Amino acid sequence: MRKRDITGKFVSDPIRQSVKESFKDNITYLWYCKKCKSETNHYMCDDKCKPCRQEYTKSPEVYKRQRSSEMLKDYGITTEDWTKMYEEQGGKCILPSCNFTHHDRWYDQGTNGLHIDHDHKTGEVRGLMCPDHNKSLGKVEKDRTIFYEMIDYLDHHNEKVSNFSSLL
Repeated sequence: MRKRDITGKFVSDPIRQSVKESFKDNITYLWYCKKCKSETNHYMCDDKCKPCRQEYTKSPEVYKRQRSSEMLKDYGITTEDWTKMYEEQGGKCILPSCNFTHHDRWYDQGTNGLHIDHDHKTGEVRGLMCPDHNKSLGKVEKDRTIFYEMIDYLDHHNEKVSNFSSLL
């Protein structure tokens, strides 16, 4: 809530107030960082200068909160749901023949960790998958005919190889 003086006019907080400096025809706005009290002419988000904002977003608590919100927004699951899936799968890829494992820190999986596999049409989460299988499944899910053609191609190629080796 903004404060008013005796006459009823709004009083601005000097730290958060943008100061106008006129130079000929240009007006430059100066912003004051709430954390380090420095002055900058760049727009500031959350009243923090760029270095203070970068330091804030790199903190583990903020990163975890952002990653948690992304999972909830993108997949509709909470961190508890992810941990439950991880434990049910034994920390491995959901495909039984795959031995890929990764640590249990849901917020630190990155591109090399377990991915959240979901149906792109319904949005239903199916489990946690290794990066290779998740990428392959995504391609197969888009066009199954190419998948079947690739299997036929491999079968046909293997027949040629086996016929060739029997001649030797």
